[in-house]
Amino acid sequence: MATMKTVRALSLSLSLLLAIADSACSVTDFDERNDSGASDWTTPGLLVQHVDGLLAVIREVSLDGLCSIEILSNGGKRKVLASTLQPVRPDKKGTKIRVIAGEHKGSTGEVAGIDGPDRIVKLNDGSDVKVLHFSHLATVYTPAA
Repeated sequence: MATMKTVRALSLSLSLLLAIADSACSVTDFDERNDSGASDWTTPGLLVQHVDGLLAVIREVSLDGLCSIEILSNGGKRKVLASTLQPVRPDKKGTKIRVIAGEHKGSTGEVAGIDGPDRIVKLNDGSDVKVLHFSHLATVYTPAA
């Protein structure tokens, strides 16, 4: 009987360790980090979702990985770790964007069309239309009129 309890406990412990290791090692396309451990895609003006589910706009980014955000639902302001933010991906034609990963990182533009996971984007630098994966893009906050 003690052996079955030991096996169950070890199995549960192993499952827990594997889950922790998996979450610690998973990396997404947008999650680029700099030497301080801060996400380097964060820039003022981007629409983001905080881990608590609130939509916000990045207002300031500091070198220590903190972002000052403004919560859209109530106008409240917070300082949070960049690692607690996710960029809101553009999902409509006409959405203003910033490229946050890849060859055109830092460029801004507008979504001209959508083709599955790709966005057809007209960049503001005067270049031709680009086809970029949605994971390389973040929505620029545009206040409602």
